[in-house]
Amino acid sequence: MFEKDSARQTSSVTFLVPTRWRLFSLLFLLSFLSYLMRQNIHVAGSS
Repeated sequence: MFEKDSARQTSSVTFLVPTRWRLFSLLFLLSFLSYLMRQNIHVAGSS
């Protein structure tokens, strides 16, 4: 009985974060990494 409840809870945990926020966080992460890489290349290129 507890196993079914815990399985139901773990499946509902995956839906706690809506898809739009997952996509937004992925986009933000990629943008931030792009910004960091651009800054590092700029510093390396100027010396």
